[in-house]
Amino acid sequence: MMNYLQIGLVGLMAWPSIMNAELDPHAVYTPLTCEGRAVDTRRGDEMVREYMHGQIESIEKETFAGMDELADWEKARPEIRRQVLDSLGLDPLPEKTDLNVRVVSRIDHGDFIVEKILFESMPKLYVTANFYLPKSVEKPLPTILYLCGHAGSYRDGVTHGAKTRYHYHGVWYARNGYACLIIDTLDEGEISGIHRGTSKAQRFWWHNRGYTPAGVETWNGIRALDYLETRNEVDAARIGVTGRSGGGIDSVWLAAVDERIAAAVPIAGKTSDIRMLIEENTMDLSCDCAHAINMYQHDTAKTMALIAPRPVLLGGSDKDDYYPLDGIVRVYQKTLEIYKLYDAEDSLSLNIVPGGHKSTQEMRIPTFHWFNKYLKNDNSLITIAAEKVFDIEELSLFGDIPESEKTDWMINPGPQRSDKPPYKMTGRVPGDQINTQIDELFVPRYVPLSPDATASEIQGRYDRNMELLKQKTFRSWPNDPSDLNVKEGLSVVRDGVRFSSYRFTSQENIDLTMYLIRAADAKTMDHVVLDVVDEQGWDGFLAKMKPRFPGVLAEERDPVADDVAGFADLMNQVRGGHRAVAVFAPRGVGPTAWNPYQHHLIGFLARENGNNPYEWEVDLKYTRRIYRQFVELGQTVDGMRVWDVRRAIQVLKEVGTQATTVDLRARGTSAGVALYASLFEDGIEALHLCDLPATHRQGPYFLAVNRYMGMPDAVVMAALKARVYLNGGTRGEWADALKRAEKLGRGSVIELTSKGVED
Repeated sequence: MMNYLQIGLVGLMAWPSIMNAELDPHAVYTPLTCEGRAVDTRRGDEMVREYMHGQIESIEKETFAGMDELADWEKARPEIRRQVLDSLGLDPLPEKTDLNVRVVSRIDHGDFIVEKILFESMPKLYVTANFYLPKSVEKPLPTILYLCGHAGSYRDGVTHGAKTRYHYHGVWYARNGYACLIIDTLDEGEISGIHRGTSKAQRFWWHNRGYTPAGVETWNGIRALDYLETRNEVDAARIGVTGRSGGGIDSVWLAAVDERIAAAVPIAGKTSDIRMLIEENTMDLSCDCAHAINMYQHDTAKTMALIAPRPVLLGGSDKDDYYPLDGIVRVYQKTLEIYKLYDAEDSLSLNIVPGGHKSTQEMRIPTFHWFNKYLKNDNSLITIAAEKVFDIEELSLFGDIPESEKTDWMINPGPQRSDKPPYKMTGRVPGDQINTQIDELFVPRYVPLSPDATASEIQGRYDRNMELLKQKTFRSWPNDPSDLNVKEGLSVVRDGVRFSSYRFTSQENIDLTMYLIRAADAKTMDHVVLDVVDEQGWDGFLAKMKPRFPGVLAEERDPVADDVAGFADLMNQVRGGHRAVAVFAPRGVGPTAWNPYQHHLIGFLARENGNNPYEWEVDLKYTRRIYRQFVELGQTVDGMRVWDVRRAIQVLKEVGTQATTVDLRARGTSAGVALYASLFEDGIEALHLCDLPATHRQGPYFLAVNRYMGMPDAVVMAALKARVYLNGGTRGEWADALKRAEKLGRGSVIELTSKGVED
């Protein structure tokens, strides 16, 4: 049987052959669960439920902690606003370039006018809009910025923009003495980008980039306000914002960060708190535009409170599956705490009407009344209904743009919604648009160091990276770690080898187990190798150990094979010497695996291949859920696994090994997890990393890490403390890292190799 140690794979594991597996760049590369296996996941399911419950309670407790007086809130408010902007990818704000506004055409409807507006919120990021005005404007008017929800208008496979579906709002406002600008969303505009990158299209690399479409929508709203300020018909001191569903979400983001909004009415959007999203599981229904990259662990009320003391009416329905009533009420009650500090309780109100998640007359009338009261000082009865008067094609822009300026286009963002043409939308739009690739461009990516950078410049960059990892990416790690509470489990001796298990507390509600294999008569260990395993690695470990040590592993699932040769190799490593091998599965892997039908996480897409005894199933729906829930908590699954590995390293110092050196070994995305753990722990002699992804796009996923560094930077930063063996990569992939390491005098400690750890 092949000796996997000799090809640089983790010594304990009989890995399936995946070197030739076809990898989807948008897939999730973390653990797998074997198909057709009876796997009892009750431990993992209960653990993650309790963990999330504890995290939610902590976030809720901290939302307005220490803000008992108005002065406390006012002092904290600027930093909270900056944090919200940062979470949206808007800190610093992009440059306000020329809007290049075009009034494409006008419609005279008799008692009001509609202008078809096209502007660029940043160069070539097009925003399509309709601007409604009364027929006669004698003085600047109160103005409504209407933000659309996910209600697209399609005909023959062509999108005409959500603004056409919501046009009756603009009609009502214009007929009642307002100006009203309705702007399309990125997702449902006449050039349709992608909102549902993690909820539908598996673009979990958005988390690494610190990208969310909520940032684009907020930026488009900011630029729409810039445009409105240029119009003589607009009273810039009396601008309100509203929208339903996705438009309600965007109304909150915009009003929270831009004080030019004088009054807001978010309807059926951004009114679920973290408890509702996770414990009531409305996350599955929630678009990415509802969520920031929540590095600062804000609950919804903390964002909403930034609008205070400006008037806000929260609208919703009593049977809305997307934004259930309990969540709306909790957000209202918590936000009210800050309004009370301003003595402005009357400026925050709650309007609940009968029905589900849809626009109704019962919702619209209170909205109109709210704006009349706060933007016109008018409390008269609403007597004119909002009615539809246009066909969707009448209000779209690109039919009116000269053909010479347009090009055919088609996008394939992956499955999004059943009411869209499957997998594609076609049209005739500006050929230079960036809307369809804005997720790649909106948040600036880190700029790699110049090849001419000096050692001092490189070191300075890496010192800064470490601070940013602490302040942003891993900010939610425990500030005051609980005691490890190390408890030895069973300890069994066989054939001169001792096999022990140690249970410990990684953080509150996360209890994990590390296994240690060493010579039975060894009192101290000169060297310990810590293998960080994924689900495949865990199966390989069980294949070696469970048939021979059933007592120690009685609670674990049966392996798919009996790896006799692998066990013999392992015994040769530790028998008769002062070496030990430790095996550790972080949260959600192996002993604490989550239910594959509830929280299925996938890894390298291994397939049945020749003698490969493994077959894997993929359930992307539940992969999305748990990944997105962790981000809502201000974390990622992989980021917290880095914490688990750190704690496992600390355990090694408490279990009597007294090892003078420690190596870390892992493969795939687990190699990335081990790599980052090594940056925060001392005493690591070497890293043996097999198939380490060259970029974070294939995982591991850490919050906003690619705003300031990449995987090659992490390799060199690790090399400042330990030897690094990279197995499975090419010299071209790591060339820059090798050059930087050489300038820092550490070039010799990074080695590209096909060999593993020698005996």
